Amino acid sequence: MRRGQALLEGATRTFSEHGLQRQVDSWLGSGPNEPVTAKQIESAFGPDKAAEANQPSGSSAATPARELPDVVDESLSAPGGRIPCHDRTDQ
Repeated sequence: MRRGQALLEGATRTFSEHGLQRQVDSWLGSGPNEPVTAKQIESAFGPDKAAEANQPSGSSAATPARELPDVVDESLSAPGGRIPCHDRTDQ
């Protein structure tokens, strides 16, 4: 498994475990992406991890909250892109 794929799998699992399964499903589906808020990211990952994710750009947690759904879409549209823990054919 590629590192990026493993990170996405872990992130989507964490979001799902924190009550954001509907948002994760929207990112993995073909319809519109449901947003997450900076507060939801901090709640799921903790303020330290949320701040750590923003260090390179110096942005706030609001930036990944806006960008995350698109990052998941782009990753899944890459050749061979999928998140095994959310692969509907495995169910």
